[in-house]
Amino acid sequence: MKKILLSVTALSFLLSFVIMTSNSYAGKYKCFTCSGGGYVCFNGDDTFPKRKKAKDNFGCNVSGTSSCDDYHCKGKFVN
Repeated sequence: MKKILLSVTALSFLLSFVIMTSNSYAGKYKCFTCSGGGYVCFNGDDTFPKRKKAKDNFGCNVSGTSSCDDYHCKGKFVN
């Protein structure tokens, strides 16, 4: 019985650690969503010069903004 209780406790601790660390990376950046699909990431405020760089550098016609992570950015950043 003690082994089961210890196993459940350890599993609960491990699961809570995984959830805490995964949430800290979610929404790490702000992203422009592109009308043709895809994302261009940026830090700071949403400004016209950043939107222009997204269009000029990556062909992104900005249709909105969202939060995103490294997976969505795929190396497309403007500052």
